[in-house]
Amino acid sequence: MANFYAMRFCKLFRQIFDQLSRRRSGESSQGEVMKEIILHAGFPKTATTSLQKTLHGRRKDLLLHAGVLYPSIAENHTTSICTMFLGNPLGHIANKMASVPESDVENVRKKYRKTYEQEFARNNYSRALISAEGVVNMSQPELADLYGWMTRFCKKVTVIMYLREPVDYTTSVMQQILKQGTTLKIMYEKPPVPHYRARIKKFINVFGQENIKFLVYEEEIRKNFGVMNGFLDILGIEDDDFKDSILASQVKTNESLSQLAAHVLDHLNETVPFFIKPGVVNKKRSLWKELDILIGVGGPKFTPPHDVRQRIYKLTRPDVDWIKTNLNLDPYEGYPDLNEEGHLEMSQYPADTVSSISKIILNLVRTSSRQDKLKVRLDSILLKNSCMNYPH
Repeated sequence: MANFYAMRFCKLFRQIFDQLSRRRSGESSQGEVMKEIILHAGFPKTATTSLQKTLHGRRKDLLLHAGVLYPSIAENHTTSICTMFLGNPLGHIANKMASVPESDVENVRKKYRKTYEQEFARNNYSRALISAEGVVNMSQPELADLYGWMTRFCKKVTVIMYLREPVDYTTSVMQQILKQGTTLKIMYEKPPVPHYRARIKKFINVFGQENIKFLVYEEEIRKNFGVMNGFLDILGIEDDDFKDSILASQVKTNESLSQLAAHVLDHLNETVPFFIKPGVVNKKRSLWKELDILIGVGGPKFTPPHDVRQRIYKLTRPDVDWIKTNLNLDPYEGYPDLNEEGHLEMSQYPADTVSSISKIILNLVRTSSRQDKLKVRLDSILLKNSCMNYPH
């Protein structure tokens, strides 16, 4: 009898051990391994926000109708993935803006890993999508760590990259960096060009060029429903009705600033810096509330000065030639028109106009913040009184 129970125990132990082993390797309880992880690696400013918001909002439908897992941790997976794999996660802009303490980094990393791996351990999907445009900034060793982690859970990793015309790309990125507290002067001196060749080479070295799909952003946005249409094809969405449903629910985003709004934000960043010191946010600033106001300021769209645009063109020409030679793409034969038509130089805005609008915005934000604090305090008092008066 003792031998019988010993054999039963050993069999049960082996079953549990096998299940744990399968989970660690990405194998489901039916003995299957997740078919594929699709890594949407950007580039930034190629409709990534719209894709992320739409697909995260429809993640339950994607799983049910197409067997595609969109990890629920966030709409944009950049912060979690970069925190997990960057050598210096505190240097990541989201962690800087959130003032994450160094003592919390390892706990945050473990929490992110656990969240992803719990979802990957399920067996109700055939492919997963990680959308994290910030991975283009990773070093090759960091990308190798990311790749090694992903291949624990799948048979194949496919990388998706959208390439945007470099002058337009840099103009759009300037706005994004401006929203993170940098000044236009700094970016005009050293434009944040895409560095396509250096960044793409790292991905080719880690993932293999045969596993990377390159798409031209300008060609994709000309399609009906824009970039989303082709992206759903990449995900393998074959049900036309379901595809139409997602396209109809697509979240449109407009994060661009007008020329005047950009100059006002630049003035704020210059006179009231967003960071007092690295990792310490200036309490006088409330960036998200400022942007809510500034995005509503109309006028000609933000464009760098003509000489800066010409410099961006010259800086990025070698990358475009490399793309032609090595990726078999020739998307930018006709570069954007670099004439000055429609461009409004900063000097044409009176300095006192920009300064006065900046002060108005700061006052609006401070008033709003005070109102928020008063509301929280009032809610607390009301809640306390309601509890005290509640009949026991």
